[in-house]
Amino acid sequence: MRYIGRFFLWVFAVVGFLIIVVATSFATWFVIGGEEEEPLPQRIVLSLDLNEGVSELPAGGPFSLLSRDEGHVLRDVVAALEKAESDDRVSGIVVRMGSSGVGIATAQEIRDAVSRFREAGKFAVAYADSFSAMPGATAEYYLASAFDEIAMQPSGELAITGVAIEVPFVAGALEKIGVAARMEQRKEYKSAVETFTRKSMSAPARANLQELANSWFAQLTSGIAKGRNIAPEAARASVDQSPLLAKEAIERKLVDTLEYWPAVAESVKARAGASSGLVSLGHYIDEGNLPYTSGPTVALIHGIGPIVSSDGGATPFDDTRFFAAQSVAKAIADAAAAPEVKAILLRIDSPGGSYLASDTVWNAVMHARAKGKPVIASMAGVAASGGYFVAMAADRIVASPGTLTGSIGVYGGKFVTEGLWPKLGVTWDVVQAGKHAAIWSPFRDFLPSAEARLDAMMDAVYQDFTAKLAKGRNLSAAQVETVAGGRVWSGEAASKVGLVDTLGGLRTAIGAAKEAAGIAPEQDINLQEFPLPETPFERLMSLMAAEGGGVAVWIADGLGLRAQFAKMMEARVGPLLGELDVLRPPAGNLQMPPLRLRY
Repeated sequence: MRYIGRFFLWVFAVVGFLIIVVATSFATWFVIGGEEEEPLPQRIVLSLDLNEGVSELPAGGPFSLLSRDEGHVLRDVVAALEKAESDDRVSGIVVRMGSSGVGIATAQEIRDAVSRFREAGKFAVAYADSFSAMPGATAEYYLASAFDEIAMQPSGELAITGVAIEVPFVAGALEKIGVAARMEQRKEYKSAVETFTRKSMSAPARANLQELANSWFAQLTSGIAKGRNIAPEAARASVDQSPLLAKEAIERKLVDTLEYWPAVAESVKARAGASSGLVSLGHYIDEGNLPYTSGPTVALIHGIGPIVSSDGGATPFDDTRFFAAQSVAKAIADAAAAPEVKAILLRIDSPGGSYLASDTVWNAVMHARAKGKPVIASMAGVAASGGYFVAMAADRIVASPGTLTGSIGVYGGKFVTEGLWPKLGVTWDVVQAGKHAAIWSPFRDFLPSAEARLDAMMDAVYQDFTAKLAKGRNLSAAQVETVAGGRVWSGEAASKVGLVDTLGGLRTAIGAAKEAAGIAPEQDINLQEFPLPETPFERLMSLMAAEGGGVAVWIADGLGLRAQFAKMMEARVGPLLGELDVLRPPAGNLQMPPLRLRY
């Protein structure tokens, strides 16, 4: 039997090796070979479907390179539009949207790129089957308002319903099952713990979130008014009367034409003139010659997702990204040590997470600066709590007006389940050596002395956070208490209180990096990712090494079966899961409160 087992192990090993060889060969052919792209037409109308999704980074799955529909990378979209500004072949762009789910900050980055594209003499057309009401299309329409023409299907609707921020509260549910949340927070605006300790918002939390909603609402309505050349009062009135029918949108000058997509596609080609054709933005990007590919090197390092200490990333079953402190800190150190790197651009899109992990990256940024490498923090959609902790170490902070930031505070504690177990007929007993050996046990409450230790830890973390804030941002103690305490801010509001230096997106941050490094504004740069992107073979090896992987999983991935299943499930249960995502457990004690945003 032993020999039979070894024989089958040998067979499986050989089969696995052959599959790796075939898959690697196919991946290499796909990336560097495959069918030749058709030559671009003489007159180009760029075509972009934002409904396919737009994100900070490409899909992280090791087989994502085999798929053409993994969505768009924000940096590539902005760079392609920048290239097209001076490309005489490009007449304009048509963008499909309506269900992309873009956040406010992402909409602002693309909006700015479209505005510069139009200033170069190009046309821009936005098309949506519908700006639908689920979960809200205000930010998406705000993006569309930067285009010179908006078209919508006649049966569509315009749901510019405003901004809503919803917070879940589970204290009542915990009470029913005999679980108590023993939590401490620093300070009153650090409302993440309220999800577990209250049944509604506290007065400070409500006031702070209302200020945030008001800031976003003002940005959206003023942008819509400017883009559509209507009075701000008219824009706000349209929001209050939404959702609007298609004909009502026309009457209010919010939509220009009611047409189906085929007619819009033909009209933009006619607008470009003879010998014109639609060219996908992806095809245009593949042509190369994008900005930021030659010249002095600026390192681009991403910190995306909840901040954790150990290495993170996509797995075969879960494409959730984590801001892995060890990996990011190493990338910063490598960039700081590289003589060709003139500056470091740290792109952050994180709600925070672990205090220790955040401090690890903070220290890496400080060391890079000590070595003479300027560091610019570029905030994407969110850089709050631990995300801000990391950013405040940089020489300069750049954020979009709609970025969610701040949340400078800390919380901690545990869930006590001693009321649950009697309901189940379960009892717990303990022996211990050391007064606080069971301090984090969920089966018993804190001793008074243990609770005092928790208080001391929360005070220490808050004092460290605010001391580093005061030094890094050159704020007085009084200013620190005004901006800290757990308050959340929009990027626009944060810029007025000293938390952010400059408003803008990645392009603005690149300009700041050039300035800090002494590079002329008109000179191109080589924006080099650190760590270097994986090769196709390295991605395959990553998949093989991933926990929970296996031949069946990566064959299914390679054939696109898992992606097809994921899309099917997303269509059926995605909206529900999206509503429940706010209940995801936090990654650490420097994390912003769970918010369900509707705009």
